[in-house]
Amino acid sequence: MPDQSTAFELNRDIHPNSVPISLPPPLLACLTSLTFSCDWRNSHVLSILQQCTRTLEDLTVEFSNLHFPTPSARAQYPKGSIRLPKLRSLRICAPIRHRRANRLLHYLCAPNLSTLDIDMNTSELASRENELLLDFLSRSHCQTSLTYLRLSRSKIPEFINLVEVLPLTPALTHLGLDDVTLPKNLWIGLRDAQCLPALETLEILQGTLRNPLFYTGDMINFLHRRA
Repeated sequence: MPDQSTAFELNRDIHPNSVPISLPPPLLACLTSLTFSCDWRNSHVLSILQQCTRTLEDLTVEFSNLHFPTPSARAQYPKGSIRLPKLRSLRICAPIRHRRANRLLHYLCAPNLSTLDIDMNTSELASRENELLLDFLSRSHCQTSLTYLRLSRSKIPEFINLVEVLPLTPALTHLGLDDVTLPKNLWIGLRDAQCLPALETLEILQGTLRNPLFYTGDMINFLHRRA
């Protein structure tokens, strides 16, 4: 979509959330791949996804200024109401810090998801962030299909409790943590919870370690116990 600063430059009285994005329903109904990038202050992505539920297999949503319905309007979009049975890949990214970037998960259900890539560039409350991801995974029942998980740009201890999340992903073969801050007891917790039995690839890029010496030893011990 065009940038908000130019799309509405000539008429400041037009509010982006009142401007419909007129895409033919027959076109949306047969899409298999969708990349949605928009800095309008609107929730159009939800109305579009409601029309893509039968065939969509790949979804990328880039957040800049998107927001979701106010409490008075949420009846139109209940939790998990957008069911995407054929969705295999979901990527959520936030080029700029966005408080509600990952709230999209609240509305989705993807029982056959195999790839989940989330840019956690968000100022969402920590407890809310963890709840969103846990609820999405539990609601989708994608434990046997989800094989790839990547989380980036997040202070993991503050936002995501991996010891709670990863037991819900027993089929995971690829785990990527990019530009995150990890807790020093992460690998001990994952070892005790017997997580990641199928893991084949572990990527930790630009990680911030609170105690590198002990952290590395715990990670090696975790991987050794899995062997």
